[in-house]
Amino acid sequence: MGCYNSLIAALAGYQVILYDVSAQNLAATDLKYSQFAEPMLAAGTINQQDFTLAMQRVTLSGDATTALGSADLVSESVFEQRDLKRKVLKEIENHCQAHCIITTNTSALLVSELDSSLEDGSRFAALHSYLGIALMDIVGGPRCEPKTLQTLVRYVKSLHCQPLLLKKEYPGYLLNALLGSFFTGAILLVSNGEGTIEEIDRAWLAHSGGAMGPFGLMDYIGLKVIYDSWGDEKIDAHEQVISKRVTAYLEPFMERGELGMSTGKGFYGYPHASWQAPEFMQNKDIPKRLYKALSTVIIQRAILVYDAGVAEREMIDQTWVTGVSIAKGPFAMFNEWGVTEFDALSKTTQGAIALHSEEQMNAIQAFIEDCPL
Repeated sequence: MGCYNSLIAALAGYQVILYDVSAQNLAATDLKYSQFAEPMLAAGTINQQDFTLAMQRVTLSGDATTALGSADLVSESVFEQRDLKRKVLKEIENHCQAHCIITTNTSALLVSELDSSLEDGSRFAALHSYLGIALMDIVGGPRCEPKTLQTLVRYVKSLHCQPLLLKKEYPGYLLNALLGSFFTGAILLVSNGEGTIEEIDRAWLAHSGGAMGPFGLMDYIGLKVIYDSWGDEKIDAHEQVISKRVTAYLEPFMERGELGMSTGKGFYGYPHASWQAPEFMQNKDIPKRLYKALSTVIIQRAILVYDAGVAEREMIDQTWVTGVSIAKGPFAMFNEWGVTEFDALSKTTQGAIALHSEEQMNAIQAFIEDCPL
């Protein structure tokens, strides 16, 4: 994501230095920038001149002192490995000036897990972006000062993105927390024999109005990202169980090198995936059962995020609507279905895939019972 984040900043007019210890990675950046820019050019959100000027604002560097010594803001985007991130953040701090804001783009770790690697946490926060989506999560570290967060909100707005300033940290922030349940629910439905990959994607496409089903979307993001997010050590006993189930399902894909669109094959084959063909949806009896199961796990996660005091319902709904380009957020779906129907679906879906712990289901049930019929 470092390349993508640097491109977004350069397009907004910032002078950017892209730093990597690997000369090979730096040599490949021209191709990566072109690949990131291609959908923007096709959509008309930028033109060729915008891209050319942005590239003139980017400097590549393999020297930490040169790259970090004059920086006002640093975004760390190394692999999702706790020890590696802590090591890199410490090295960043050693090369930065005292005023520099240091951020992590982690999607799987909590900012509090990384904060102690820095001597000064007052200017440390998570600034998490999404590929191709104009949303950015902002979560302050345990020692982060309010003025740091205010500066980051202004910075995100200057990138023409929507800042999601969360009240507190939460695994996966907002969109990734919802997507995590979406993807995990889909995998568990398949692994438990509730439906096939194609049936689940087809059900979502038919009834949600979305452009991609969960398995097509996982192929786009990359299966290794999904695998790594569950492969990291889990403390919670129930999460350990889910981790084993999800990684066991994904391991054959990892072993075969079938990591999604980037490798030409994942759950589907590319560049001509079956889900992209018109006949994928034609003349098919597509019941709502699988769509409702997926929607249920999304609503369940939204309730847990809200119950944890991370964000208000309106922000959670808007994040989902913007993030996956559908008309309704999880709380809007909850209101449409009503308490009785959702209560039944929540229990049925949990019985089928056991996604949530007993404690989580109790919190969901308490939310349901507090809602008027």
